[in-house]
Amino acid sequence: MTDEEPRDLLSAYQDALRDLRRNAGPLGPLLAPLQVQADVMSGLLRRQGELEARVTGATSLFGALGAAAELTRDAPATLRTNAKAFEAASVSFKQAADVLNLQADLLERALGALSVPGGVLKQLRGPDAS
Repeated sequence: MTDEEPRDLLSAYQDALRDLRRNAGPLGPLLAPLQVQADVMSGLLRRQGELEARVTGATSLFGALGAAAELTRDAPATLRTNAKAFEAASVSFKQAADVLNLQADLLERALGALSVPGGVLKQLRGPDAS
């Protein structure tokens, strides 16, 4: 049975009730409870449709949550891989820092070595030769 079949049946039932009440004459009021029943059934079908729509929405939400959970299952391994890469990079950065410090030390020594002959020359020239 499709979703529309109960609505179609109820609609046909309500049409038949209207025809009966029109043609029932003084017995028409006796059919009023059947009309109330049809109205209640119509409301129930409408609410059932709303509930089914909510369930469908919740089902798609659970599907999305499942997909997100699936993606996060791989996240710890990815984070650990990134951590290893940063550890390796930190070793490289430490080595680079050591080389830069060594270059700075060598440059300071070279400048110190160059300033010695300059100081000797100044002393040889004497105080007048500025």
